[in-house]
Amino acid sequence: TKAYSRAVAGDDTDWEAHLGLGIVLARSGDLETGRDHLERASELQHGANVEVEYNLGMVLESLGLPDRAEEAYERAIAADAKVVAPLLALGILYDDVGRYNDAIRCYQRIVEIEPDHAEAIYRQALSMVNAGDIEGAVEALGRVKPLLPDDATVRYNRGVLLEQMGRVMEAAREYQEAVSIDPGYANAR
Repeated sequence: TKAYSRAVAGDDTDWEAHLGLGIVLARSGDLETGRDHLERASELQHGANVEVEYNLGMVLESLGLPDRAEEAYERAIAADAKVVAPLLALGILYDDVGRYNDAIRCYQRIVEIEPDHAEAIYRQALSMVNAGDIEGAVEALGRVKPLLPDDATVRYNRGVLLEQMGRVMEAAREYQEAVSIDPGYANAR
């Protein structure tokens, strides 16, 4: 913190020092001052630096400012659409505020970049459930199963959805897989 503080005091136009200080302060619990330094770094980089905008978005979200966090994540994505972290953060933000279709689109963009991104596929499935697309969620959970071979929850959740769709035999197989992965998985019995 001291090195960053000295750098900022010596040169207020050092965006990297503002970035570093902002991150350190935010992680230490001083979100407001961290935000101020990240906003200064953003200003100095004209909103075109992925790392700055992503970290600013995270801090703004922690401060309970989802609209401003969304703007920061969007700037990060505009700076480099191939970086997954801001897309994932934006998708989670959209889920948190009930914008499930927007979340699904974020997760889909991640999968286009990294086809085997298990977290994005899993989160996409959960968003699909919330958006009412049960069939899409079942398909997405089917795609994530081989990526998370030791995850009983994926099998259980897929079983629940299959059961809701009236596909009882397939649901039973999913429940059996869940129990075989985790014998203590009481929900699947």
